Amino acid sequence: MTSKIFTILSAAALLAASGAAQAACPAVAGPATLAAGADVLEVEGPVSAIELTDRTVTVIGTCVRLPAGLLIDTDADDIGDITLDQLVDPTLYSPIGGTIILTGTAALDATGNIAYTADSVFFEFGEHVLVGPLVSVDATAETFVVAGTTVQMNTDPRMPGELWDLGGNTIDVADMVGYEGTLAAAEGYFRSGVHNARLVETEVIVTTVGVDTVAISRADYRTSKRSVDVRGQVTAQTGSGAFTGTVNIDLSCNGTIDNVATVIVDPVLNLGDFRWTSANNVAATNPGSVCVTSPLGGSSSRTFFIR
Repeated sequence: MTSKIFTILSAAALLAASGAAQAACPAVAGPATLAAGADVLEVEGPVSAIELTDRTVTVIGTCVRLPAGLLIDTDADDIGDITLDQLVDPTLYSPIGGTIILTGTAALDATGNIAYTADSVFFEFGEHVLVGPLVSVDATAETFVVAGTTVQMNTDPRMPGELWDLGGNTIDVADMVGYEGTLAAAEGYFRSGVHNARLVETEVIVTTVGVDTVAISRADYRTSKRSVDVRGQVTAQTGSGAFTGTVNIDLSCNGTIDNVATVIVDPVLNLGDFRWTSANNVAATNPGSVCVTSPLGGSSSRTFFIR
């Protein structure tokens, strides 16, 4: 879907108009020496300038060089996603004004000037968060309203939006129809009256004909206790309306049943809940993922979150 909300401006034109284009970082006289431990750099703030030839960015007044090959993280997973050139794609929105979080080093050069070099960079347009009821869904326009704010999934290819069901699986906006009144959470950036979501988490459970549906809403690995906590929900089997009494939990998804968890059905919500909190020292290391299966055909998997 092509966004109709913003007028697409040339990033290069905006850089020039803002006075952002510049040569290499200006020379800054440094102290005579840097004390032990003072050679570190952490900067978080709006981007005021980007220069591609010398690979520099200026953030709240500090000009930092990005080494060749260093990728910029755009989804907060500590893994680089795009190049500096892609960040300043002239066909997309200008990154000027967006937020950069970077770490790096400070060092004195041979002339006594101080230079800053990044070793990790994260970029986002904004961190605007909505948590509230899903009020309405417009499947045709691919928009929905959370807590009174219109939301659309971000279509910028540098940081595409992800819409998740209760189990962390990717769904479409149309799948949210019928779940009005349930809780939803959106994180992204607000502009021109619309929230452009980078990630939306919902309580949607997409059913499949003939089986029940399993959704793992939480999978935690606790390093200090070497234990796991797995929680989730199951729907009734479509067709029969029957609920399973138990689900099988398989750590590492290797085909071994490590626990059989009881399902407790809420007759009002017409939804079953399961949970397994293991004893300490059950998992010496993070199992990586967990698979949960139901005797009535439902199954799901999820990566463990390390706490």
